[in-house]
Amino acid sequence: MLPQGHDPVIIAPGHQFTGPVSGHPFQCITLKLESIHFRYKSIHLQVAQKVLSMIALVKYSVSHCTFTHSYGFNGADVWVKSGCRALFKICFVPRPSLPVTKEITCASYHFRRVHCNVGRRIISVIVKKKFSLLPCIFGLSYKFSGSVLEVFHSCRAVFLVKVY
Repeated sequence: MLPQGHDPVIIAPGHQFTGPVSGHPFQCITLKLESIHFRYKSIHLQVAQKVLSMIALVKYSVSHCTFTHSYGFNGADVWVKSGCRALFKICFVPRPSLPVTKEITCASYHFRRVHCNVGRRIISVIVKKKFSLLPCIFGLSYKFSGSVLEVFHSCRAVFLVKVY
């Protein structure tokens, strides 16, 4: 809480962080951080691979909020100390997502092409269990592009689809 009669101070009105930085796409979030009773407070940003910038947008404390003295970042960690309490704009390189394997049933009847959208970019597909009489062979009766698994020539199967 601010003492009575004190309003939040706008530190960086209209500040825009543009780029990509060093060729990396980045994302930005706003986050309120508080050093209560002048204690050091650190938070690890799970979504970040590396923090690129941290700017105090609105200060809520009577204490100063000075970059590298009372707030800052290191890797994917952001911190405040010395009584700094503020709303920060934090820009970061997002952590790369890990591949996930999904089990997808996709079936072609009467030699028709069927598109099964798995929602994320496909990196590999293997047949787990075939239901059709005809074989399911990559390139001949199924293929993938982007987030779509395409089956044809009456291939019917449960596929293990690795996606990002």
